[in-house]
Amino acid sequence: MSEFIRKITERAVHGFFSLTPMLALLTGCQSWHPAHHFTDTQVAALERTGFSRMADGNAMEFDGADRLLFASGEATLGPEARHALERVGYVLIAMNVEHICVNGYTDADGGANYNQQLSVRRAKTVAHLLVDIGIPAKNIRTRGYGESSPVADNGTKSGRSQNRRVAVVVSSE
Repeated sequence: MSEFIRKITERAVHGFFSLTPMLALLTGCQSWHPAHHFTDTQVAALERTGFSRMADGNAMEFDGADRLLFASGEATLGPEARHALERVGYVLIAMNVEHICVNGYTDADGGANYNQQLSVRRAKTVAHLLVDIGIPAKNIRTRGYGESSPVADNGTKSGRSQNRRVAVVVSSE
């Protein structure tokens, strides 16, 4: 009986160790690779364009609070905003940035449901322009945040103007 147990144990140990590399490939390889980050060249180009690093370190944001603004109740970009966005788009293409999220926002004028829909339309307007200049649509997600994330006081005309914006967020993963 002890010979039988020795052979079973030997086979089990041999079988386990022969499967270990395959198990590692199937379950652990993702943890063996470092997280992808923007290169120094990409970061420098994005920062020159007006992007700033976000807290997580893997994403950068072009906040349209001073450039990608909309008129009240509108989802169309004016010429200055279009020019700024085209410049951003060409840099994203040149730097091979593939993960883009366009976030739309509104001021607090109007109802919450209307503002939510308007923020989505604003994000889609920007996404369509990015696609028109050559960024693949599959690389772009859109989100609408309505009036939920103001960057300025909605109690003033200037503040409301700053809140009618779109932010372009890019990430390395």
